[in-house]
Amino acid sequence: LTLAPLYAAEAGLRAYPEFTTSPFFFRVAPFLTPDERQALKMIAPADLETWLRSQPPVLILTGFEGSDVEQPLIDYATNHRYQSHYLPSILTPAGVTLWTPKL
Repeated sequence: LTLAPLYAAEAGLRAYPEFTTSPFFFRVAPFLTPDERQALKMIAPADLETWLRSQPPVLILTGFEGSDVEQPLIDYATNHRYQSHYLPSILTPAGVTLWTPKL
């Protein structure tokens, strides 16, 4: 799960189709009705917890869009006991965080 699905694709991993538009749908979705979001297959931050119940992420990657946009992903990771792994990066000044399930 990431708002930067290009990185998942480059690593040969699958990304959720609902997030292939990067952060754009995620940013716009709160302004649409639930019916509109469903028709467009958009996930709003408020929908994330419920939506992920049936398909929890294997990994979560944050650090590309800033904490204000990615905070729902970070909240999900911390609330579901994912472990954070900071990865320094030349791609983002602050680096990125890979979240993995705790075993």
